[in-house]
Amino acid sequence: MSHIAVVRPLKRHEYVIVFQGTGVQKGWDDCVAAVRNAMVEAWEQLTLAPLEESQRQYQLRGSAATVNYQGVALPQWQYKISDGGRLLYLVDSAPVMKRGKQVHAGTVIVVEASPGHPKATERVKGSRKGPGRR
Repeated sequence: MSHIAVVRPLKRHEYVIVFQGTGVQKGWDDCVAAVRNAMVEAWEQLTLAPLEESQRQYQLRGSAATVNYQGVALPQWQYKISDGGRLLYLVDSAPVMKRGKQVHAGTVIVVEASPGHPKATERVKGSRKGPGRR
């Protein structure tokens, strides 16, 4: 007998999480394999409050602060899932509508998922903060 996994339903005030592509989905799966509990916490945080600043979660700065995604400028954030692991994501706060009704508060688009530190936000040698960190 085969089983089908049940996907966790989201409340209307929660954000839906999507992958930018299949490579990002593979990175997500690698992160889950490496740090499952931290990824569950990340999932919960990104669906409930993707724009909440903390030591673990923050908007990137400078040229990395905003990304043009499908013709729309969206804020780019980083979530630290472990000492090295990171999620980079965009937040589209436009409500997700279906048949004229809001089904989600917005969309979190995961653009990079890495169990190791992403090259784009690595520290510049000799500096205390990386180029994307506030």
